[in-house]
Amino acid sequence: MQEQEKSKFQRYRKSSYLADMFLQQRSKVNWIKLGDDNTKYFSIVIKHRKLQRAIVQLADEENRVQTEPEAIANIFVRFYKNLLRKKERNRTMAFTSFLRNWYTLSVDHQLELVKEYTRKEVKQAMFRININKSPGPDSYDSDFFKKAWSIEW
Repeated sequence: MQEQEKSKFQRYRKSSYLADMFLQQRSKVNWIKLGDDNTKYFSIVIKHRKLQRAIVQLADEENRVQTEPEAIANIFVRFYKNLLRKKERNRTMAFTSFLRNWYTLSVDHQLELVKEYTRKEVKQAMFRININKSPGPDSYDSDFFKKAWSIEW
């Protein structure tokens, strides 16, 4: 009976995995068809993602659940104010022995990393980015910046 149970469980896991893969592929097909256009579908998907990330309730210091946005914001503010006010007295020393066993940057390389970059270097880096890459957090893609490059800044 254990062998039968094991066999059936493995069949279930495989069919469950295949069903998940099918749904993921179907979702990708819908996204390819509808998501790249600025359509209603695209807007609904983005709105749904934002709602999933939203914090709609949070327990305060007395463990009471708050649902009002202003109360939730105040809980965050109080938490971080208290966190930033604390001074840690028992700090643990960094484990630095691994640094002695690996390569470290020379002073010249360190200075190279912190030197100011030029407008030319920024332009070269920007124009190397493929226009089909996803936009950044500001929703502008590299093609936008390439086309707007001639505008003085």
